[in-house]
Amino acid sequence: MTLTTRLRGLLPHGIALFMSAVFLDSLRFKFTDHPKTQVIFGKLNAWASDIGVPGLFAHTGLFSQYVIGSIELLASGYDPLVIEVVVSPGRTTTYRGSLSRARDHD
Repeated sequence: MTLTTRLRGLLPHGIALFMSAVFLDSLRFKFTDHPKTQVIFGKLNAWASDIGVPGLFAHTGLFSQYVIGSIELLASGYDPLVIEVVVSPGRTTTYRGSLSRARDHD
């Protein structure tokens, strides 16, 4: 086995490790109330207020940084669930889906 072949085989694992490190590092910002996280969730909360749901992304809101970070951490072991959402004023829509545990793709 040549060095190039070996490196090519290790490259996906290296990329996965790098992406995992970035993901885990971003959680630190959410759980420590970092100023940049405050700015991001403050902008999201301002947007939510503009559409009539103030406090949605606030510290105690339904989608606070702590809730989002916890969901990201829990969901990391599952395959993605993709849904399209249309928000209509004065209308409630329920979306349902099921998550599948991520399989080893090797």
